[in-house]
Amino acid sequence: MWIEDAWQPKLQRIGDESIMERFAQIPTITKGQLKRANSVHLYLRVVTIVDLSDPQDTSIQGGMLTGDWQAGSDLKWPYQPQPPKKSWAMFRLLLRQ
Repeated sequence: MWIEDAWQPKLQRIGDESIMERFAQIPTITKGQLKRANSVHLYLRVVTIVDLSDPQDTSIQGGMLTGDWQAGSDLKWPYQPQPPKKSWAMFRLLLRQ
């Protein structure tokens, strides 16, 4: 679907990407896997990969993918209850891919 003049977040650094756009490009991903990953993405309140990474873009800090952390954001996010463990496992797997 194309929406004229739709808002798009600005990428923060060279090489940054939208998390969900990147996941959607994985050839073997299923709709169920995308739904699980999206629930984590909404819970974390992150848009891009850089939102998760350390300043050097070398790793994701411990505790960020366990449900104990949510990003501070000026955006209005929908309420998302904490996803189940299977969703977190799927999100981590897709990040590695």
